[in-house]
Amino acid sequence: MAAVLVNVLLPYWMILSTMHLSSFGYYVMPSCLDVCQCNDIILRINCSGTMMQELPSHLPGEYHSLYFNDNNFTHLTPDNFNLSSLQHLRELALVNSGVTSVTNGTLSMLTKLISLDMSQNLLHTVPYGISKMTKLQILDMRSNSIKTIPSETFLDHNQMRTLFLDGNEIDLTQIERGTFSSLVKLRKLTMSDMEAASSPSFNAEVSDDYYDNYNSVSSSYDMMINQSVQCVNVASWFDLPKRNLSLLVLTISNSNIQCLAESSFNQWFHKLEILDLSMNQLTSLPDDLFVHLFNLEEVYLQNNFLQHIPAIFASNSNLRILNLKRNQLLFLSPETLYPLSNSLMKLDVSGNYLPVWNATSLTIFDQLQDLSIQRNMLSDEEEPLNFNNIPYLMYLQLDHNKLRHFPNVRRLGYLKTVKISYNRIRFLEEDIFQGCYALEEVYLNSNLLKTIEKSVFHKAKQLREFQISDNPLKCDCNVRWLVSVLVEEPEYVFQYDLITRATCTSPPYLKDKLLVEALGDYYPSLICNSFPKLHHMTWLIAVWLSVLTFVVGCKLYHIFRGSRRNWYICRKRERILEDDQTLIDLLKKNRKFGKYELVRESDFELLRQQSTTSETPEPMLTSTPSKQDEPKLSPGSPAKLDKVKWNTMPETPV
Repeated sequence: MAAVLVNVLLPYWMILSTMHLSSFGYYVMPSCLDVCQCNDIILRINCSGTMMQELPSHLPGEYHSLYFNDNNFTHLTPDNFNLSSLQHLRELALVNSGVTSVTNGTLSMLTKLISLDMSQNLLHTVPYGISKMTKLQILDMRSNSIKTIPSETFLDHNQMRTLFLDGNEIDLTQIERGTFSSLVKLRKLTMSDMEAASSPSFNAEVSDDYYDNYNSVSSSYDMMINQSVQCVNVASWFDLPKRNLSLLVLTISNSNIQCLAESSFNQWFHKLEILDLSMNQLTSLPDDLFVHLFNLEEVYLQNNFLQHIPAIFASNSNLRILNLKRNQLLFLSPETLYPLSNSLMKLDVSGNYLPVWNATSLTIFDQLQDLSIQRNMLSDEEEPLNFNNIPYLMYLQLDHNKLRHFPNVRRLGYLKTVKISYNRIRFLEEDIFQGCYALEEVYLNSNLLKTIEKSVFHKAKQLREFQISDNPLKCDCNVRWLVSVLVEEPEYVFQYDLITRATCTSPPYLKDKLLVEALGDYYPSLICNSFPKLHHMTWLIAVWLSVLTFVVGCKLYHIFRGSRRNWYICRKRERILEDDQTLIDLLKKNRKFGKYELVRESDFELLRQQSTTSETPEPMLTSTPSKQDEPKLSPGSPAKLDKVKWNTMPETPV
C-alpha cells in the first residue's frame, strides 16, 4: 500500500516543489551548473567564488547577466572563455578573477553588451574587444595595471555613460589628444588613485600630525616647485570643437597632478556639476579654471598644497559644496567667496594656517549651513569671532585653534552643533546662546574653563550633549546648579552621563575627582568664600579707578588750598589799600615799592609820617633794615616799627 502511494503521489510532489521554487525565481535547470545559481526571473547566472579556470561550454544562451567574480581566469581566450552562445548577454562581471590578458576576438562577439566590469584584475591595457562593443554604457576597469590608453580605444562608443579608470598607472600628462572625443554622452568619468611611475604618489591617508608640522609641509612644497612641472590639460582629452559634452561628474583625485593648464575646462564642460581634484600636488590654480562651469555644484580641492585661492568663482553661482581642507592657505579673501553668498551650503577650510577669519565677514551667506575651520591658527585677540551674518548656520567646527573667547553665535536660531574644543577659552558669558533655540550639542573639551554659570544655558532648552572634560574646573558652590538641572529641572534635557569625564582641579581636597562624584558624595562641601566673586578684569578696573581717584583728589586739594590762601592775602591787601589813600598816593610816586607778605598798622603809620616830612619818598628797603638805618618814630607812635621785608616794585604803576 505504501509503495502504491509513493508511486502515485511522487509526481505531484515534484511538480508542486518545482512550482514553489520557481515562485522565488530559483530552480535547478538541467543546463545550469551545480556550483552556480540561476535566476530565471531576471535571467542571471552567478558563478562567483567557484575558482573556475575556464568557462563552461553548455551555458544557456537566453540569460542576460553573467557573474564570474572571484575566480581564477588568467588568460581569456576563445578556447577557455567562449561566449558565442550568449548572444543576448547584456551584463558581464569578471571582478577579481586574476585576468592578466584578453586575446583578440574573445569579447568581440558581445555586440549587445551594456555593462562590463573587469575591475581588480592585472590587465596592462584596455582589452581590444571593447572597441567592438558599440552599445556599451558602463565600463569599469578600476584597480588594474593599465599604463596607457590608445586613442582608438573608445572611437565608436558614443553610448558610453560611465567610465571608471581609478587605481591604474596612467600618466595623465601622457594621455593622447582626443582619446575621449567620441564619448559625447559620457556623464561620469573617474580617474583617481593613479600611481604613475613618473612621479611619487601622494599618500591619501595623511595623519593629522603631518599637517601640525608646518616645516615638513613647507619642505615638501619647496621640493615640488623646484622640479620640472608638466601641466595637465583636461580639455585636450576630449577635443570637441563642434560638440558639447554631457559630462556631469569628473573625479581626478590622488593622481599626482602638480599643475593645471590654462583653459583646462573650456566651454564644452558647461554641464559639469561635480569636480574632484583632491589629494593631488596642486600649488596654484589658473584664474580661468571655472569660468565656463556655470552649473558647477561641488568642488573638492582638499589635500593639496594651495597657498592662495584666487577669485575664480565669479561664474559659479550654483556652487553648494567647497572643500579646501588640508592645504597651506595663509589667507582667504572675502572677494573669493563673495560670488557664493547665495548658494554655498558647506565650506571646509580645516587643516590650514589661517591666522584670522574674515572671509565671511563682509556679506551675508543666506544658504551656508556647515562651516568647518578646524586645525588652523585662528586667534581672537582683538574681538571674538562673529558669525551673525550666517543666519542658517547649523554646524560650526572650530576645534584646535587659539581662541580665547567663545564666538558670537547669538540669534542663530538654526544652530545645532558647536565644536570648539582644544582652544584657550577661560570664561563663558551669560547670553552667549541667546536666540539659539535649536542648539543640541556643545563641545568645550580641553579649554581653560574654571566654572560654568547656570545662566549660560538659560536660553538653550534643547541642549542634549554638553562636553567639558579636560578643563581646570573649580568645584565650588558655582557648580551646584548642575545637580538641580540634571535631577530637579526637567526643562533641561541633556543627560547626566554626558559630564562623567569632567574632573575637578580645585579645591585641593577635590583635585582629580570626577565632577559627578563632587556633585554626589561631596555636595555639602561645595562652598564659596564670603568674599564676593568678581571677574579678574573687574578687580583690575576697580584698582585703577581707586588709584586714579586718589591722585586726582590730592591734586585738587593742593590747587584749592593754594587758591584759597592767595585769595585771602589778596583780599586783605585790597582792604588795606582801600582804607589808606595816603599809602596809595605814596605807592604811585615810588615805583620801587616791592611785593609784601603782610603789612601791619605800625608800618602804615611810619609811611604816613614819612610822606608828611619829605615830598620825595626815600627808596623802599629791599632787605631787612639794620638797627642804625631804622627810622625814628615820633613820640605818638602806637608801636615799635617791625622788620619788613621789601621787594622791588614792578615797573608799571599800580
